Amino acid sequence: MPEEQTGGGEAATTVEATETTTTTETTEEVFDKDRAMATIQAQREAEKTLKRELKEARDEAKKLAKDREADEAKTRTAEERLAALEEQLANGNTRVAKQALRAAAAAAGAIYPEDIPRLVSGEVEFDDDGEPTNADDLVEALKKSKPALFGTARPGSADGGARGGGDGGKVPTMDERLRQAAGRS
Repeated sequence: MPEEQTGGGEAATTVEATETTTTTETTEEVFDKDRAMATIQAQREAEKTLKRELKEARDEAKKLAKDREADEAKTRTAEERLAALEEQLANGNTRVAKQALRAAAAAAGAIYPEDIPRLVSGEVEFDDDGEPTNADDLVEALKKSKPALFGTARPGSADGGARGGGDGGKVPTMDERLRQAAGRS
C-alpha cells in the first residue's frame, strides 16, 4: 500500500495493518469445525422435517379436495332429489286442490263442477296434514261472482226451444222432420 506523507502517515499504516491482523485472527478463532458440522446437521434435519411436513400437508390437501368434490356431488344429488320431491308435492297438491274444488262445486250446485277448478281465482291453501282448507270459500266466491254457473242444468237449445217446439228442447230426427213436412206427424 502506498504511504502518504501527511505528518502521521506511519501511524495510519500501523492502525490499518493491526485491524487486518485482528480481523483475520478473530475469524480463525471463531470458526469451529465441529460446531459448524453440528449446525449443518441440524439444518439438514430441519429440512427433512419440513419436507416431510410439506408432503403431509400436500397429501392432506389432496384428500380434502377429493372429500370436497365428493361432498359437492352429494350436495348436488341431494338438491336434485329435493327439487324432484318438491315438484311431486306441488303436483300432488294440484291434484288434491282440483278434487277439493270439484267436490265443493258439486256440493254448491255447480252445473259443470269439473270446470270450476279452472275458473276459481285464488289459490287453495293446505293445512299441515295436506288437506285443503279454503276450497269451499273459493267456490262460494265464484258462485257470487258467476251465479249462472250454479243451479240446475237446463236442457234445451240455444234458440230457446223455437226449433223443437214445446217438447223440452228435443231435436227431431230426420224421419220425424220428413213426416212433419208430409203432414203425417
